[in-house]
Amino acid sequence: MSSKLVERRLNDFKRRCGKDGDVALQLAYHAAMPVALNPELLHFLRINFILDPPEQLSHTVEFEFLTSGLCREIDAELYEIESETRNELLQELMRREDARQRIQDVATLLWQYVEYHSPWADRVELERAQQLTALNFLDPVKAKEWLDEAEANPSLGRGEREWFIAMRQEIEELPDLPEDTPDLYHNQKGQKILILAANPKSTTPLRLDEEVREIDAGLQRAKHRDQFVLEQKWAVRPRDIPRAFLDCNPQIVHFSGHGLGEEGLVFEDESGQSKLVSGDALAGLFQLFANHIECVVLNGCYSEVQANAIAQHINYVIGMKKAIGDRAAIEFAVGFYDALGAGHSIEFAYKFGCAAIRLAGIPEQLTPTLKKKPFYGSKDQPPVPSELASELDQELNDSDREVLTELLIRSGRAEYSARKALCVKIGIEPNQLGFLRQSTDADFALELISYLHSIGNKQALCKICSELEIVFKRGKYSADLENIKSKINCN
Repeated sequence: MSSKLVERRLNDFKRRCGKDGDVALQLAYHAAMPVALNPELLHFLRINFILDPPEQLSHTVEFEFLTSGLCREIDAELYEIESETRNELLQELMRREDARQRIQDVATLLWQYVEYHSPWADRVELERAQQLTALNFLDPVKAKEWLDEAEANPSLGRGEREWFIAMRQEIEELPDLPEDTPDLYHNQKGQKILILAANPKSTTPLRLDEEVREIDAGLQRAKHRDQFVLEQKWAVRPRDIPRAFLDCNPQIVHFSGHGLGEEGLVFEDESGQSKLVSGDALAGLFQLFANHIECVVLNGCYSEVQANAIAQHINYVIGMKKAIGDRAAIEFAVGFYDALGAGHSIEFAYKFGCAAIRLAGIPEQLTPTLKKKPFYGSKDQPPVPSELASELDQELNDSDREVLTELLIRSGRAEYSARKALCVKIGIEPNQLGFLRQSTDADFALELISYLHSIGNKQALCKICSELEIVFKRGKYSADLENIKSKINCN
């Protein structure tokens, strides 16, 4: 297709949308990322990205787009954009001033939509293609590894192998990311990490200086040390936080200090005494800097409350489910930034930090928790997971989930050779789990329990309890399992 034909179709679509034409083109640019579209996914793209001023757009434009010359219907309520048109639209998306953040957000929405809504569960190749496309924009290295591993699988049939080869070619033909954003989940040159440390006179002394010194030392010897700038602010007062954001323009914000759960994080007042700042207040501030800040680490006790609030605006937020000891907090921080410095993603760095706690012989590896910014199915609806997960939250607490995770590890069911069999027994399709090949038993067990809990799958959790009862039917853990089974009404 010639570039003139693409341009003519874009102009025709713009004219069809009248006074909303320019904003309607923005929707078209966003809609080009998926391999194929259904009306629901297009709707989610509009309400997540084209409803905030100045980019407000009526729902009628969704119909205009799907019936325009930019799309063609390939099945019932399934549409695709011809490859040359799609590439041109993606190029336009990459020309936005906030291209880095916007591409990441659209790819994240696509991944979560496929993961949680499963609209193409009966179309395995399409589902895989959508996830692989999203992953290519989020983590190109991991996308390539996924393709390499799949193509090398000796059990693949000829048709499946040809599909992966075709998918690799299609991904290679996608436009490259802007030069200043080579990898959205990895580190950019000159990425700033802002350390906010506070240990008021009236609080228990913490080894904050050791934590920051170890982080700095790790980054200095890191493979990608030239890609980081570490900024430190000590004895931080509430008014110092926005000033530091304005002065440093950080991509990662790291808080070191005390947390008091619902009451807030502990900063200092003018006299060096404690001054609490609530999660809502912090969330409001972070919202203003959401286009710049990629990750927040709240390395203080009971900071999960604030992490939940901030994660409504920031892509990655790490908090602590309960009290965390000095040593564990330091081990996590060092492991987290060592992994980032080696070029790994934020999610990998989080898991690496948890593994570092465990390797140090400290039984607090389940205390850190990673929160991700949700996408919304509607402006009036809560983010995924669904209501089922909310009900499960009221029944299973952190301690219950830690018990299940620990027993899975001890039972041997989380060993690599036993994982597929476990998934089949509990009614989960193993190949749909992106974490099936996690390198350690602990990582897999933690991911599996977290996943089942997040989607509210009580039946699978009950089956896990039954599997564990075979191993722990006598002894100190049998009472814990009975308690968990009664909470989720296992028969």
